[in-house]
Amino acid sequence: METDRMFWEQMERRWLPENDDLERDAVQSVLIHLRRRISQEEAEHLFAQLPPPIGSLSLEPSILQQEIEGKRPVDTLDASEFIHAVGSELEVPDDVAEQATEAVFGAVKRVLPIEETNHIAWLMPTDLREVWLRA
Repeated sequence: METDRMFWEQMERRWLPENDDLERDAVQSVLIHLRRRISQEEAEHLFAQLPPPIGSLSLEPSILQQEIEGKRPVDTLDASEFIHAVGSELEVPDDVAEQATEAVFGAVKRVLPIEETNHIAWLMPTDLREVWLRA
């Protein structure tokens, strides 16, 4: 429960959306895209370390079905595509989506061991890794 609270406090320090629904939707969107961007094995490892209420936001029926079948492909989005996808889902401009993405990345990093945050960084393409490291 403590790490769950730390996550949301970190989010609020980094980004203040217009309402709580947008904040939750942003967390969900970023986590889903992050889950899609890394391998199934890495995603399972990463999200198992997050507080259950947070990690469960990365689950969506299509991803779950693909993971159950062992057929989930890894998305190849670069940073601008990742941020644009988040913005499109949230119906916000890309600069707002970038702020939200950095806030979510920062909150995730806050509740993970440093070894895990470093490991996740090296799973990302260079430009998305820069967003992760900046967060």
